Amino acid sequence: MLSTHISYNEQEIISFSKKFTVYNVIIVGFIYCLLWGDMLFLDFKKLVSLLFNEGIFEYIYFFIKIFSLSTIFIIFGVIFHELIHAFFFTILSRNNFKSVQFGFQKKPLSFYIHCRNPLTIYAFRTGVIMPGLIIGLIPTIIGLIWGNIYMTVYGVIFTSGAAGDIMILIATKGLRRSQKIRDLPDKMGFELVN
Repeated sequence: MLSTHISYNEQEIISFSKKFTVYNVIIVGFIYCLLWGDMLFLDFKKLVSLLFNEGIFEYIYFFIKIFSLSTIFIIFGVIFHELIHAFFFTILSRNNFKSVQFGFQKKPLSFYIHCRNPLTIYAFRTGVIMPGLIIGLIPTIIGLIWGNIYMTVYGVIFTSGAAGDIMILIATKGLRRSQKIRDLPDKMGFELVN
């Protein structure tokens, strides 16, 4: 029998996220190497030749540029992740933007979106999974198809960033699609609504 109240503490979220990320990296990395291993080896050779042909400063500059761009993409990706939640919860709750509350947690240093209105399981699952699909899984698949390492890595990062959302989806297993649930405002979780 499923409890009427499901929530996760910080340790549970971190533990699941670590495991999910490891599996995600291994599986996607294996597929990428299988499909594009020869191209990856050539890219690695170019990187090594950059060090020997252009010198250490050009090499350092390359990594600073990659690090800076990655940081910008990750910051915007995190914000976009939450905006996607907000967009779908706004549409699915049928109460416009008033149903969505934005917040920030110091521990574990993250933004969050809370939907104040009860939703059906179907609507809740849709709102929860969309960021992981839109900026995680889809870019990963495109990166694997095109052989684009940057897009693949971006997709892996944001698929892994949706680990908490996946925990919530797993917790809704076994509930009827018409069952109403309410997002918890202060924890990652939900409660059943009669």
